[in-house]
Amino acid sequence: MKKRYKNIILNLFLLLVIGILLLLFHAGFIAGPRRVVEHENKVHMDAFASAHKLENPTFMNRFVLKEVYYIIEDEGTLYWFTQDMHAYGEHDYVSLNVIEDKILELGFDMDDAGYGVLDGELVFTLESNVNFVYLNMDTYEIVLEMGGS
Repeated sequence: MKKRYKNIILNLFLLLVIGILLLLFHAGFIAGPRRVVEHENKVHMDAFASAHKLENPTFMNRFVLKEVYYIIEDEGTLYWFTQDMHAYGEHDYVSLNVIEDKILELGFDMDDAGYGVLDGELVFTLESNVNFVYLNMDTYEIVLEMGGS
């Protein structure tokens, strides 16, 4: 009976050690890098908002194709800028909901939709694991399609 209690206590201790290791791995390899990216996004957004005197910017998206772009919204205007802030532009805010039918028609979910920058213009992005479609924000036409099923 005493040996059985020892085995139970040993097993519980090993489970506790495994649980602690899993928490450490999560903090170090998943949550930690995610927090770094979130902080970097906020730093770039705040720097751009300060330089352009924006009042209440909202971070919309970080987009990477040829280089890193940040997309923010402030008072009905979408702003995009590169990481070094040498290139930037703006467009009237257009909600992702206006292309909901197009999103579903192309076989994507609303969760796959976002904003991006292609050739110096804001575009809607539809991205899945194997397919990337970029739509013009004014005409809702496909301007670039990569991948496929």
